[in-house]
Amino acid sequence: MRYESVIKAGESSTVEFKSSFNQEVIEAVGAFANKHGGVIFVGLRSLCRSPMLKS
Repeated sequence: MRYESVIKAGESSTVEFKSSFNQEVIEAVGAFANKHGGVIFVGLRSLCRSPMLKS
């Protein structure tokens, strides 16, 4: 899986961005576990503007 392309595509039913590890991350893990799985990126905001990615 190429994480850069997943991040650029943005959030979806199987991709979540969380700015920090907190209760929301734990809830997202539970939700993904009860569905078809997914990927959670901790340290990214929903707008997908991160110093890790250079446009």
